[in-house]
Amino acid sequence: MSMLVSLLLALILAQAETPKPVKLGDYLKNLTESQVLEKIDSQGKNNPDIFIVFEKKEDSAKTMLMQLFDINRDGKIDLVKHFKKAKLVRTETDLDYDGVSDVESEYDGQSGELKKKTQADGATFIWKYYFKNELRKKELDRNSDGKPDMWVYYRGGKILRTEIDKDFNGKIVRVEGSLIPEGAKTSKVKDK
Repeated sequence: MSMLVSLLLALILAQAETPKPVKLGDYLKNLTESQVLEKIDSQGKNNPDIFIVFEKKEDSAKTMLMQLFDINRDGKIDLVKHFKKAKLVRTETDLDYDGVSDVESEYDGQSGELKKKTQADGATFIWKYYFKNELRKKELDRNSDGKPDMWVYYRGGKILRTEIDKDFNGKIVRVEGSLIPEGAKTSKVKDK
């Protein structure tokens, strides 16, 4: 394997970090002294379901840090939006309502474009990377060890190439083009 390929492989592996499960309700429990929490009851039933965390400055100005939502009103946070300089930079979503983040999306702080999306169900991880809101690369952890072992590259919504570590030994087999048989009907990928 050439030095360049080895370097690129190391870079790819370093990019895909296994996210640690985050209990979304912990954000409300671990507020600092400079953070202020506002609670909103969207249905007027005396049961808050929207929480906004602000950073309070010495001059009494507030900067929004997070918005937290209990979407199904079960008392657990289901969605957290993180902000920097009034721009959305990250979201965490609990899809199965167990209180733990299943999907984390990262956004460019300037353009607001989706950059990276990580999906985990506790055993399997999928990392998706975007450029100008277009899916460019997907990494999959097929053996649940927290590291990617399959990489799929996209351009224009179609698979460009696939790389697979078939034996989970760090040796990558490159597959040109799609794994879809020639002549099969395909459609463009519109994945968010």
